[in-house]
Amino acid sequence: MFLTCVSVPKLLDTGVVYTETDKGQTCNFGEVFTTDGRIAALGLTVLEDDKKFFPIYNAAVTVRQETFEKHPALEKVLQPVIDKLDDATMQQLNAQVDVEGKEPDKVSEEWLSKEGFLSSSAA
Repeated sequence: MFLTCVSVPKLLDTGVVYTETDKGQTCNFGEVFTTDGRIAALGLTVLEDDKKFFPIYNAAVTVRQETFEKHPALEKVLQPVIDKLDDATMQQLNAQVDVEGKEPDKVSEEWLSKEGFLSSSAA
């Protein structure tokens, strides 16, 4: 992670970028992941990358080729889930884990159920 503190660029741990930028005393801005839940929780603003300097970060499902070949129907099962996981949704889900301290499996289970991807008996 890159963070500008005063006028001297520094490399800092990912978590420090958010807290130091939030303090606004020694750091002016930092490079963050747009899906990080701490952005909204800390009232930070993500600037538009109008020069397309940074690569687009998209969450992606990864499946072994042999598994996909053996079970091609996975695409029909996974695609609707993937389509729902935009940056705003990911940021909100990540905030439940990173800010509120909820367990990731519980957050994902609740979201999958709410969106109709899991039946109540499966949850």
